[in-house]
Amino acid sequence: MRLLTSEIADAVGGVHEGPALPVEQYRYDHRELGTSPDELFVAGYHRFLRDDTNRHTPRAVSADRPYLCEVAPVGGTAIVVAEVEPAMLALGRHVRPRLTDRCIGITGSVGKTTVKQLIAAAAATTYRTHATPRSFNTKFSMPGVLASAPLDTECLVVELSAKHRGDVRIMAEVARPSVGVVTKLGWAHQAMMMGQEGIAATKGELVEALPSNGTAVLSTDDPMVEGYADRTQAAVLTYGSTGDVRATRVDLADDLSMRVAVSTPWGDAELHPPLRGAHHAINLLAALAGALAGGVSLEMAVSGIEAATLPDHRMNMHRIAGDITVIDDSFNGTLESVLGALDALAALDAPERVAVLGPLHDGMAYIAEIHATARARAEALGVEILAFRAPEYRLPVVEHRRQLRARVEALPAGSAVLIKGSRDNAIDEAVAELLSEPASRGAT
Repeated sequence: MRLLTSEIADAVGGVHEGPALPVEQYRYDHRELGTSPDELFVAGYHRFLRDDTNRHTPRAVSADRPYLCEVAPVGGTAIVVAEVEPAMLALGRHVRPRLTDRCIGITGSVGKTTVKQLIAAAAATTYRTHATPRSFNTKFSMPGVLASAPLDTECLVVELSAKHRGDVRIMAEVARPSVGVVTKLGWAHQAMMMGQEGIAATKGELVEALPSNGTAVLSTDDPMVEGYADRTQAAVLTYGSTGDVRATRVDLADDLSMRVAVSTPWGDAELHPPLRGAHHAINLLAALAGALAGGVSLEMAVSGIEAATLPDHRMNMHRIAGDITVIDDSFNGTLESVLGALDALAALDAPERVAVLGPLHDGMAYIAEIHATARARAEALGVEILAFRAPEYRLPVVEHRRQLRARVEALPAGSAVLIKGSRDNAIDEAVAELLSEPASRGAT
């Protein structure tokens, strides 16, 4: 939708300076400015405004791009607020009544973005759909997703993350989902939420926010969501091994792609989703259930999911020199996703299987246990770990990119390498070192 900066300032209780300009898109990184003519730069947590000589400040963009900030503006059109995050939440509340009631919200510890992408693709077969781009799923960025939705949107698909108790409740109050999908719960952010009980309490805030005519989509295979059905006034649709939406057969090909037969209350179907690894079957079921709960027919949901495009660095397979298969799954690195990726690596027919693992940052209070669990799984599967700048595994550490390349080049032909870890400079360097060479022959 198109808003003037003066209207945004009024909605968020801010002070407007400079000429009123139209806004349709919201940017949180100065490097993305210039991709749309009607952008608002949201400068959060002071970090872009402290040093007027730094190119990250609005001084570099104020000539033709409005910005929202917490401190003294530096020219151009500005919206000055006391705090950016509450201001963005106020913006979300301001625009939400103008949009459709059909809203599918997704939360969880693992698989949120994958499930969101699949649901959005399924919904787009039936409705004009607006979905969270990338991982704009925080109290800071999610309101901008709502504010950038076209007024003729027929279905919203919104991803909701959390670092603290109450985060999901606050975002659900703003987004007002009619369908709530809970993906697998796990270790991420346990310290800030006071352990697994805190995770379960926080993620359950989504189902508590659903209306009586809504639907909660819950797993039958995750003990951490037990009791969620009692926390919601909405209807409940389950997915999983004994769920309303369940897989009756999962066939895994040599390239880890899947063909999945499913049974649902709307009938049976067979899918060939754009996912690799049997560990993603549960995400497929969650997405299918979410789409069906949102009013998409089974036939159209299957068609949309099969045509979905997923982000890079999610089980992308590459063939590099020496006939080595490299699996780039470096988008993130929660413990649960690492275990699933290790299982997928072990399923490949290869003379040697090596996992290049970076440090895992989620669940920092349990850092030793998380890395020990990942190491134990790799050992049980017969997978060698190359701990890339990650002493937390208590294995010899590979510190340099050239060491990593030398070890991979020494592998016999037909071997397989997994790259996995919390997204940071270290894991990005591992990806670049192994996949940037001219001998690489593309991704699948």
